[in-house]
Amino acid sequence: MERKILYIGAVVALAIVVAVVGLYLGQQTTQPTTPTPAQQTQTTPQPAQTTAQTPQSSPPQTSTQQPQASLPGCGEVSGQIVAGGATFPGPQYDAWIKQFSEITGGRVKITYNYLGSGAGQAGLIKGELAFAGSDLPLAPARFQEQRGKILQFPVVMGGILVVYNVPEVAYEKTGKRLNLTAEIIGDIYMGKIRYWDDPKIKAVNPALADRLPRQPITPVHRSDASGTTGWFTLFLTKAYPLWNQTVGWGLSVNWPVAQMGVSRAGQGNPGVAQLVLNTPYSIGYVEYNYWVTQRQKFDAVGGYALVQNGNDGKFYDPTPEAIAEAASEGLRQVAAKMGGFPSASDDWWQVVQLFAYPPRGYPIVGLSFAMIRTDYSGYPDPNTAAVVKCFFRYVLTEGQKHLVEGYLPLPPELAQVGLKAVG
Repeated sequence: MERKILYIGAVVALAIVVAVVGLYLGQQTTQPTTPTPAQQTQTTPQPAQTTAQTPQSSPPQTSTQQPQASLPGCGEVSGQIVAGGATFPGPQYDAWIKQFSEITGGRVKITYNYLGSGAGQAGLIKGELAFAGSDLPLAPARFQEQRGKILQFPVVMGGILVVYNVPEVAYEKTGKRLNLTAEIIGDIYMGKIRYWDDPKIKAVNPALADRLPRQPITPVHRSDASGTTGWFTLFLTKAYPLWNQTVGWGLSVNWPVAQMGVSRAGQGNPGVAQLVLNTPYSIGYVEYNYWVTQRQKFDAVGGYALVQNGNDGKFYDPTPEAIAEAASEGLRQVAAKMGGFPSASDDWWQVVQLFAYPPRGYPIVGLSFAMIRTDYSGYPDPNTAAVVKCFFRYVLTEGQKHLVEGYLPLPPELAQVGLKAVG
């Protein structure tokens, strides 16, 4: 595999990733379609645990600075394009698009549709989208089919929260949040744990054990091919052997609870969030921003869970600090095993598996990727290629300083992968 970024560059990236987040923090103000066919489910051997020094960081907040109008090589670029895909980074793409429109004086119009990662990949391959957002890179078989036609590179990092609606133990009422392990979460989605007062749940929640009701659990999952599902099920695959052996991971999986008829399915992160909010005694998984923008509603009926990282045994509150710690550790694992980051024209599947379930920090974290074409001939707007390239030059430079709450910037060496791809 061609290495556009050598091992030493990756080590430097890991050494300064916290400094990057810290610099970003210092610039912030404090303030509280149709889905495509599912990707084949994957199974993953259980990883050996590794040790590394835990980095420290401060929580990122929503940016209030105005983006700088510095886009070398973009000049008077103009055009109108349609993109779409993952809902995980959707709020961040919305912010970037607004900022980019301001920088270009309104000459560029970009529409990003919340389709899900699978539909985004399919739309780009068919030539229906100018670029796709996908929380997982192309699976190996699809990558081989599209080699030389599609480039893929990370644009942002973030965490996935486990949210629940259990009024008896709502954070607003108790001031406490549930503790959950990978085994408990997996057993809920496999239908092995059916009630909120199950002994396994009580055992890790002694302060709330007497309040947990004898009510059936309604698991909520995605209805579309989803990168958020990919990272969530990859965590379960690596942290819970029985899940790995029976369910596996991917953009879509065969949910045992769906086959039992006891679950509900939502379109995109917004759909899952609303189903959990509106369904008493439910549980689901959403990207951080979909909780933080509705925190009062969630805390009134339930809240989010502290999830155990089985590598160190600790229950982690999904604070930005804990998510940043996990992301740093994940990148450290990639560097140690691969010697560097792939180029945008390479297969990123191994990176995803190494990044997931880090030895420390909040354990459900993920990268989000952009995918672009190498050839835009035949697109309605002849300026499509120029618009796409200029947009991602902004995203991977100035845009990394203007992030919505809940997202983390890339270290510079990782951002360089995409910058080299867009020229």
